[in-house]
Amino acid sequence: MISIKLISCIGLDYDRPLLSHFLKHYNALHIDHIHLIIHKKTDFECKEVYNEIKEIIGDTNLTLVKWVGLFDGVTKTHKLNKIIQDSLEDYIMMADVDEHQIWNKPIREYLKDVNFRWGKLQDRESPKKELIEITDKPLSEQFPLVTNRTVWTDLYKPCIFPSHDRLTSPHHLKVNLNNKKDIIEINHYRWIKGRLEKTKERKEYYTELNKTGYHLEDSPWKTIPNWEGDYILRMYKPGKLL
Repeated sequence: MISIKLISCIGLDYDRPLLSHFLKHYNALHIDHIHLIIHKKTDFECKEVYNEIKEIIGDTNLTLVKWVGLFDGVTKTHKLNKIIQDSLEDYIMMADVDEHQIWNKPIREYLKDVNFRWGKLQDRESPKKELIEITDKPLSEQFPLVTNRTVWTDLYKPCIFPSHDRLTSPHHLKVNLNNKKDIIEINHYRWIKGRLEKTKERKEYYTELNKTGYHLEDSPWKTIPNWEGDYILRMYKPGKLL
């Protein structure tokens, strides 16, 4: 049988409320192995997070990698590629903690005919477009609006691909390039409480990293994308997004 490993980087500083929703969503897709990078700015114990995750995913294989320090997408990509390189599974499924892929057929059935699939992000926002605190209610109910708030030039992301492939950025693969066929929707739950603080922090750090020339060598991106910070901060007014 085809084996599938889900990989992701989970930030505890801002995105922990998304974790249980993420796990429930992907565990329902019958993944064989969940391999997570757990990130936090300051030191922490993995045991508490491990137990929380196991309560949700049950017998599904679980591996956690601890990452302490400031976050950046270049280091994240290197860490994800190391996981992919060492994986024994046939396929890698990749998703950020705020991304829920919407599959219209069982994954293994789909992979009988095609060996990779891409998705396109669609924003989900709260009824009043406020950056609300997440509760236990299904995310689709908390964020019923389907919008195009995110203005990245590339909203496509690889969803599943053979484990011999590698990332050249969080939005690009080395071998299985996006052919724009059979694209699935990815619900993007990024407009939540903590978005502004996270944006400000990354804008400042990425500005400093870009001065040093730190980037992914094989990526189409020659610097760490950083322009969105100003856009997000400009369109926010106290209490809601414009």
